[in-house]
Amino acid sequence: MRRPVGGIYSREGGTLIPTYCANCGKKWGMVPERHITFAFVLCQLCADKHGNIAHTYKEPDEVFWKRVAEAQLEEFGKFLDPEELAKELDDPTTVLAKLAVEWRAQIEQKGR
Repeated sequence: MRRPVGGIYSREGGTLIPTYCANCGKKWGMVPERHITFAFVLCQLCADKHGNIAHTYKEPDEVFWKRVAEAQLEEFGKFLDPEELAKELDDPTTVLAKLAVEWRAQIEQKGR
């Protein structure tokens, strides 16, 4: 987007700006405005149809969020609210923090 339209304010993340599939234009997620320098997304249907974006790490949304959900249910027996999740991510010894570190490492490795 040339100018952010349709953003919503979130206490935790500031303003969230919607992203759209580069191929079909379907709304596909939101990005914190303060972190945006460039965002390029494909919806799952277009990614399945056209393949992965060259030279990028891609873990399907369903797989990643399934791992996050399973970790929360296994560890706590419920889904955490945003404050509880933030607290867990701040402690590097928790299961969710370790999952986040693993995910970031894979992204950084693929970017090299």
